Amino acid sequence: MEVDGPVYLSKLYNGRNKTFFTASYEGLRQIKSPSQLGTTLTQAMRGGDFSSLCTGGFGPSGVCTDAQPSHQIHNPATQAPYPGNIIPSNQLSSFSQALLPYYPLPNIAGTNTFSGPVASNVSTNQTLERIDQNFGDKIRLFVRYDWQITTIFGGSITPTGGSYGPANNRNIAIGYTHIITPSLVNGEWPVERRHSTRHP
Repeated sequence: MEVDGPVYLSKLYNGRNKTFFTASYEGLRQIKSPSQLGTTLTQAMRGGDFSSLCTGGFGPSGVCTDAQPSHQIHNPATQAPYPGNIIPSNQLSSFSQALLPYYPLPNIAGTNTFSGPVASNVSTNQTLERIDQNFGDKIRLFVRYDWQITTIFGGSITPTGGSYGPANNRNIAIGYTHIITPSLVNGEWPVERRHSTRHP
């Protein structure tokens, strides 16, 4: 939305051919819920059983025989492998157990993958205001100010994976132009200042 024209105040000021204004507003509301794939924990994994990671089987000592080292899980304190990729119940983190109810279970058969819609929202408000002043035919001055507020929200299938990012932008510019002759312009001095803030 935009309005512009000469500044005219009945019986107070006639700015035709001298003073002009422009004001505009733009707004965006983008609400989406695209599907997203993500890795989550199976019911067995929630209880400490990660044996499904090892597709090649386990040796006599319970160590995974896969060529991929990442298929064998280890005790983070001792670096010793967990036999059969099973974490004893007394070593399960109470903090992680408290988070598990907020994580979805897999819904693609035979995998530890969850598929579902997540929010992907963008909200923007922006305005621009400008005043132009002609001092005769040779001198022109303008002042412009604009601001923008944008908020981005990105959802996630897990409670710790979402994102929220508001950003505020402010900009002011001043320009002066002096026409000395039709072929010579002197004193064209734009001055601009920008201020931005972002929050994690």
